[in-house]
Amino acid sequence: AQADLDSLDVWLRRMHPEPFMRCESSLWESKLEALSMEWEDMSHMEHARAVNTLLQSLQDSHAAVSAWDWIWAVEKRHGSVPIRWALEGDGLWVASSAVDGLAAGVRVLALNGIAASDCVSIARDLGNVEGRSPVGQDRTGVHNLTAWIMGQTASDTLHVLWLDRESGTTKN
Repeated sequence: AQADLDSLDVWLRRMHPEPFMRCESSLWESKLEALSMEWEDMSHMEHARAVNTLLQSLQDSHAAVSAWDWIWAVEKRHGSVPIRWALEGDGLWVASSAVDGLAAGVRVLALNGIAASDCVSIARDLGNVEGRSPVGQDRTGVHNLTAWIMGQTASDTLHVLWLDRESGTTKN
């Protein structure tokens, strides 16, 4: 575990032309040390989220976990879900959907039992950061959300709990 994080630190310092252009090296080192204390108790999916959160401290969108490998692995194992998400504040919304009965514009309450506000935090942790760019971070993070939720919950089904706009009742 420590070897993984040490390798990341060495790689960053050798490969990035100016890794600490937007953040102090002391911030990077303290976050790296804090992550090493939690590493052993984390799942593979939690590792991806935590490393990306660590890399966000650099505020450089080129320094991020490439989600494509694990997204494809999750989709190969569990299937693909034709839904696009949108974030607004702490809210999770359906931006578009090819799932019968799940219309664009509905507010999501939970995905696979994970509260929508936690899903928003997860998406933001999985996004790229370039300086202070919350819109860009949200846009990149939502692309990784479905695969992360399905991988973390080890489910081949995405259970969406949402609020029906017409009746005001919850549906899934």
